[in-house]
Amino acid sequence: MNKNEIEVKAKTYGRKELFIVAFVLLFISLAMLTGGVVLIANGAMSAKVVSIVWKVIVGAIIVVIGGMIGWVSILMMFTAKGLMKNDKGNLKDENNSALGTANANLCANCGNELGKGATFCAKCGREVGGKVQCECGEINPIDAEFCNKCGKALK
Repeated sequence: MNKNEIEVKAKTYGRKELFIVAFVLLFISLAMLTGGVVLIANGAMSAKVVSIVWKVIVGAIIVVIGGMIGWVSILMMFTAKGLMKNDKGNLKDENNSALGTANANLCANCGNELGKGATFCAKCGREVGGKVQCECGEINPIDAEFCNKCGKALK
C-alpha cells in the first residue's frame, strides 16, 4: 500500500462519518424506545385482553431493539473517539481522519511500506529503526524531529 492509497482510504473512512452514523442510530434508538413505551402504555389501558397482550409484547420488543441500537451507537461513539487519537502506528490524512492502526512497517521518512527485515527504505534510502545523535550528545529515535534532551531541531 503506497502513500496515495493510504490518503484515499483515510479520506473515505473518517471519524466524522462514524460520529454522524452513531448519532443517527442514537436518535433512531430514542424514537424506538419512546414508541415502545407509548405502545406499552396504550396496551395497558386497553379494555380487551388480546389488545393488552399484543401491544405490551410488541412494545417490549421495540424497547429491547431500541435499547440494543442505542448501545451500539454509544460503542460507535467511543470507537470514533479512540480513532481521534493519532498515536504512532495510526494512519491518518491531512484532516486528521483516522484510518486505523497499521500493522505494516512504514518508513518514518516517506511512508513507504517496508519489507520484512528491511534495514533501509527501498524508496528513500533512509535507515530503518536507526538513531540520530544530537549535537548535545543525546541519542534520539530516527523519526524524531527534535532532541529529547535539549529540544534542538534534528536534521
